Amino acid sequence: MNHGIPRLNLAINAVSLSPGGGMVVIAALAGALKAVAPEIDVTAFVSRPAVGQAIQQARPDARIEPFAEGRGPLQHFIRQQISLGPVLQRRGFDVVLSTNMLVGRCSLPQVVHHQNLLRFSGVGLCERLRTREIADAVRDIAARRALRHATINTFISRYLMKQAQRLVPGNKARNFVVLNAMNPRLLDAGIAAPEKPGTSRRLTAIQGADAHKNSGTLITAFAEIVRMRPDVPWELAIAGGGDMSAVRGLAERLNVSRRISFLGYVDQARLAGLLSGSFCLVFTSICEGFGIPPLEAMACGCPVVASDCTAIPEVVGEAGILVEPGNASAFAAAVVRLHDEPDLWADFRARGLARARQFSWERSATEMARLLHCAASGQTP
Repeated sequence: MNHGIPRLNLAINAVSLSPGGGMVVIAALAGALKAVAPEIDVTAFVSRPAVGQAIQQARPDARIEPFAEGRGPLQHFIRQQISLGPVLQRRGFDVVLSTNMLVGRCSLPQVVHHQNLLRFSGVGLCERLRTREIADAVRDIAARRALRHATINTFISRYLMKQAQRLVPGNKARNFVVLNAMNPRLLDAGIAAPEKPGTSRRLTAIQGADAHKNSGTLITAFAEIVRMRPDVPWELAIAGGGDMSAVRGLAERLNVSRRISFLGYVDQARLAGLLSGSFCLVFTSICEGFGIPPLEAMACGCPVVASDCTAIPEVVGEAGILVEPGNASAFAAAVVRLHDEPDLWADFRARGLARARQFSWERSATEMARLLHCAASGQTP
């Protein structure tokens, strides 16, 4: 018990979340808050059962409140702006934690945790509408409104915070970084993983079908790796959801489809085995507000080859190989170099484990708890 610290009744708005990175972050923060700030009681409002299950698994004492179940993203957005706020006020919560947007019609203190770099990419509203990206235009407006009006804004990386402040520069005093981290059990898998590369040459990619994940570069690089070292039994495992038909088509055209496994969404229970048994992670994304897959890979003792852009260098540091974004040849050369130099592979494995230990959910939850208390009490952080 934290003596002298008042109890805090926290509402987590997880209505817009679906299984994926955002869900993992909120669930992990909720779980870590139990350890570092037991005076904070948690109630999560969710629209998808899987999100409620993830939060309750991380935080068994959390109350899960179904809200706007069975509805689509647009209905979720509208309900968050019209219906959810009055519910939260009637229930007497002290503070609200949301992802990427404010809850409408709500005068309670609100902390908005920004996770999506696309919201601050600088694409104008007119351009969004011209290309019929209406849903993204609405999300952009909501995120920038949160920057202006939230009690406190938090960001998953310094890079993301800087991008947001570039678009909305007048609110720096209310902006703070609460870094992402990873499941600490992954470190156990990394410590137990072999210290030298074995015979497996299975590469792993953790990315969905979104354009910014740059899967075309991934498949092209893999085909070049196979061409450069045809005698090596290369394989590629791709974990991630979405429509991968275009990726499959490119793999067919490049004659590497038989070497590629599409695993779909991989939960945390399977992730450690996947990464600790992989030769390396290939992360071709060109737009990340943080980039959890490289961190998870490093924690599992899996060397990382990733794009040198956005927030990815902030995560990887000097513990992985960073290459020019979109340069398939550079990705291929980096992977083949790890194959040709086993001592280099072992060095990056060790560096990655050390780097991963610097990112702790307990440390992030301690900062989030401080900010939640400040928001609820009206104090300046």
